Amino acid sequence: MYCQIEKVFLFPKDETLEPREITFKVDKVNIIYGASQTGKSAIISVIDWCLASSESRIPVGVVRNTCKAFGLLLNLGDSKVLIKRLSPDEKIKGDTRTFALVPMGINDDVCEFLECEFLDDITSVKDYLNTYVLKIPNVKIKEKDSKRIGFRDTVSLNYQPQNIVANPASFFYKSDENKYRALLSSAFTLILGVETFDNYENKQKLEALLKEEKYLEKVLDRIKGDSLKEYKSINDILHRGVALGISKEEEKNNWIVDVETERDVQELKSQLENLSVNDIINSISLEESISARLLDLQKEDATNTAHHFQKNNDLRYLKQLLTHLSCSDSDILEFESLDIASEMLVLLVKLGDEISVQTQKQLKNISTAYQDKKPHVNSFVKEDIEKNISNLESELRDIYKEGQRIFSEQQALLKVQNRSEKIIQFIVDIKKAVGVRSDKGAPIREDLKLIKEQKKSLDVKDIQALKRDAYSDINKRAQNIIKNLNSEYRQIFFDEGRLSVKFKKEGMTGYFPLSETGSGSNWVSSHIAMTLAIHLYGASNNSRFSSFVIYDQPSQVYYPHKSEGDDGELDTKGVKEVSAMVKAMTDSVKQVSKGLQVILLDHAGEDVWGEHKNDVHLVDGQGWKKNGMSLVPVEWL
Repeated sequence: MYCQIEKVFLFPKDETLEPREITFKVDKVNIIYGASQTGKSAIISVIDWCLASSESRIPVGVVRNTCKAFGLLLNLGDSKVLIKRLSPDEKIKGDTRTFALVPMGINDDVCEFLECEFLDDITSVKDYLNTYVLKIPNVKIKEKDSKRIGFRDTVSLNYQPQNIVANPASFFYKSDENKYRALLSSAFTLILGVETFDNYENKQKLEALLKEEKYLEKVLDRIKGDSLKEYKSINDILHRGVALGISKEEEKNNWIVDVETERDVQELKSQLENLSVNDIINSISLEESISARLLDLQKEDATNTAHHFQKNNDLRYLKQLLTHLSCSDSDILEFESLDIASEMLVLLVKLGDEISVQTQKQLKNISTAYQDKKPHVNSFVKEDIEKNISNLESELRDIYKEGQRIFSEQQALLKVQNRSEKIIQFIVDIKKAVGVRSDKGAPIREDLKLIKEQKKSLDVKDIQALKRDAYSDINKRAQNIIKNLNSEYRQIFFDEGRLSVKFKKEGMTGYFPLSETGSGSNWVSSHIAMTLAIHLYGASNNSRFSSFVIYDQPSQVYYPHKSEGDDGELDTKGVKEVSAMVKAMTDSVKQVSKGLQVILLDHAGEDVWGEHKNDVHLVDGQGWKKNGMSLVPVEWL
């Protein structure tokens, strides 16, 4: 963009003194030359400070001791703007209004505005430079980054200070700092004008969307992995249902399926919502309540057991009696134990009417005889006892069979009851497994769907062909310039990756970087040739950076120009090379009738570049000297 320096002002602390005014010509090579310590290099620092630099590089000493403020008049082609800024040492604590910004007409006299007050802050000045000077819209460097691309990001192309102009490791101003190099690298094609701001912004949005999409896909993959584990857990429960006899084929139970997808889970969930435990229990077809029947069986079992116990005791006593009756061949048997008599009386009471009257009478007589230890037993009594023993044994067998029946029925009922409980637990477990589970992937899939729609709506044009054409144009211009400079190399190319220069040697297929050229003259020639080429491209393509470039002492690789041991004669080779530098600058300015301003700050004077004097503007009309013309007037000291 057309933005060149017309004047630089220094405002003295002593208000009785007039401001120092340094005038430059637009679309011209401007030269300030002179001795060391005259303030030449400080020009870059003053200009950058007025252009809203957050960091002051104005040297501590004479300049800051004598100056209250600095000013810069920019020519924008169809208008002008005056920017004044207080010296770094003059800022008032807590007051951010350190600027005075005055837009002007192209024919306005700047002197009428020099007394303007400091009413602007750094933010408003940056906004003006972005909007009205370079016409840069508010585009973020990265989609989710608060920092925008602005005027301050482009000044790397405007300054070639001493530490850069012949630096083999850094090519652009401040590109030796990682954060600035990364920023410039991101926005370089945009600054060149190869890419539109809309396309750049869409590209950043797309990059952010792709990054978010990649992240969400990873999250979704993790969710899918967790879901597979959950599906397995659900299927394990379903298989329990199948093992319990709940068939997949049964019409009422067609919800028993193998879960493999989220859709299967939702279908199973829908079926379970309409299913009650009673439906499952009823499907078992029980004829009566299990619990009630078990209770009845328990009562039957208790009665049967008591009956069995009673009959068994009766049988034992009868068998014991029969044993004693069979102890002797005679019908008379003596017993020593009186317990038998007592037991027989008890037995008589229990048996009651089950034995004959005669037997009862005989048993009573036997009991009395036992008591007298002289029992007398008739033979029919023994037969009657044996008959009762047989009857009791038959009854006990029936009682045992009834006990077996009750036990079998109890086991069957318990088995059914256990299955019912397992089925109930199965229903509870499957409902819980499906009910508490939510589709965690659903919102992620919705986000991915939205991202795909946003990606589709972005119109991102491939600028690779445009970029190749731009760099090809710049490289041709640089090669055309460097062939007239003192460089061993002619095959010079812009190194996009390093934001620097790379070279090719004849017979070699690859490139090698600037740092491997190994000569100061190669370094400075490369800097001058490539920066001029970039500015020539910018002037022809409406690029988004200011159309001026400042070189600070590029002749340092040849200076001093006097050969050692001579009588003060200039080194002819050094003169030739520095003169070639100046010619490269003037020729470049001539290539574009309007759109390139060069400011050269150097020790080398007219005795070196004098042959080009008609093509340059000598600032202040003379060289700067320590006790004469300099950045800070002698009278200020």
